[in-house]
Amino acid sequence: MNIVIIGSGNVAAVLGRKFVAAGHDIFQILSRNASAASELAYEWNTESANYNSLINKDADIYIVAVADDAIENVVNDIKLPGKIVAHTAAPLKWKY
Repeated sequence: MNIVIIGSGNVAAVLGRKFVAAGHDIFQILSRNASAASELAYEWNTESANYNSLINKDADIYIVAVADDAIENVVNDIKLPGKIVAHTAAPLKWKY
C-alpha cells in the first residue's frame, strides 16, 4: 500500500514505522514542520513537503496525524476527492 502521512509528531512517526515494518511504502510525509518531516522522510527513504499544495495525489491512503484542532483545516485544504483519508483523533464532526 502507498501511504502519505500528514503530520510529523509522535503518532505519525510510530504509525509510519509500523507501516514500513509491515512492508508498505510511505510515498510522502507532509508537515508544516519541515525539519521534522525531513527527518522522517530520511528515515523512510521518501520525500517530504511542508505545504499542503505539494501533496502527492497518487497514494492509496492518506493518514492525518495532526493535533485535533488542526484536522478540519488540513482536510479542507488537501482536497482529495475519491481518496481514502483517515485521521488519528478522537471523534470529530465537520462539513466537507
